[in-house]
Amino acid sequence: MTRSLLLVSLAAGPLTVPAPPVATEPVIRAITVRPAEPIVGANDSVRLVVDVVAKGVRGQGGVTVKVEPGAPPGPVLTDKLPIPAPAPAPAPAPAPAPAPAPDTGSVGSGPAPTSGSVGTRPAPGTAPRPAPVARPAPGTAPRPAPVARPALPNQPRPGVRPALPNQPRPGARPAPPNQPRPGVRPVAPAPVQAPALVQAPAPAPVQAPAVAPAAQPPQLAEDALEGTPPQLTWRTAGPGSGAPARMANGWETWRFLPDKQLNRYYPTGTWTITATARGAGGTTVTEYASFQFRRDTKLSSVRADKLEGSDLVRLRGSLRRVDPRGYTDYGPFARQPLEILWRGDESSAWERIGQTTTDASGTFEATVTGRAGGLWRVRYPGTGHYASDASKSRQITQ
Repeated sequence: MTRSLLLVSLAAGPLTVPAPPVATEPVIRAITVRPAEPIVGANDSVRLVVDVVAKGVRGQGGVTVKVEPGAPPGPVLTDKLPIPAPAPAPAPAPAPAPAPAPDTGSVGSGPAPTSGSVGTRPAPGTAPRPAPVARPAPGTAPRPAPVARPALPNQPRPGVRPALPNQPRPGARPAPPNQPRPGVRPVAPAPVQAPALVQAPAPAPVQAPAVAPAAQPPQLAEDALEGTPPQLTWRTAGPGSGAPARMANGWETWRFLPDKQLNRYYPTGTWTITATARGAGGTTVTEYASFQFRRDTKLSSVRADKLEGSDLVRLRGSLRRVDPRGYTDYGPFARQPLEILWRGDESSAWERIGQTTTDASGTFEATVTGRAGGLWRVRYPGTGHYASDASKSRQITQ
């Protein structure tokens, strides 16, 4: 009965247990901000929109963002290299083919020729002749090979008695140590003087510590003089009350809008977007993106005049920027480089032919020679805190 039950259980086969589902790690594919390079004027503001494309996200708040001024603490998402595909496994080497069995009846087969032969084969039916062995001459006993016996190290030669170290010679009386030679008067040792007493130096008067002057506060940069702006709070703005927009292959687009808009009182320069996606089991992944936030600039009152009686062209104007302190809308922008551009007609490309710099009041004046006609303009290249600007074209007729 036991044997039959065992055969029945083996015929039924092993029980199949379903494998647990593999958890998908969250992945962030892209982080975009619109506008890509926000520029704020004196009386306007900028409303940012941040989109995060992610996969493997769980929960209603599966993706969160934080936007703040400053450089990112790590590499941004656009600078990371894609993950390389795994290299294919090498194909197994083929097994070596077995060696064919020797054929004794074929031509060219047989034992390898011995030394002294020229590859001749013995006649059929004749046993191969063994190689001759060298024998000693008759009546002479073979001489055995000498056996080298190693010499024992540190053995004295026969008949030589080794001398004992540090032994006095026979009949010699050792001289007592420290005995003066006869006829020589010993020198009396010099008297030992008592050491002089060393007087301890008088203690120096203790002076009261000097009071250090109060530390002066460091001078802040011009762009750091604004007050601390309010923090931005971001909320999802996808379809269906904040739900992300579904895409192909499980990807989702999470859109975020700030509760406040950026104005000129916010710090300019590099801003960082920190996006965090949360997956099943509490696993998270964080990626970074950055953008430049700048204030507006304006080139105004730009003129191009030809000096009478010469081929010189004089360009004049001023450069102004949004005042970071808010005292005025646009103030003079001093000590800024400017580019002087020229082209012969409307169909030609702009050519940089000179440069100049604004003075303390934000104005500039430059003179160019050799190009009397054509179109002229002045361009400000901008910085990480202030946007670029170019003046309108000015034409000079011959």
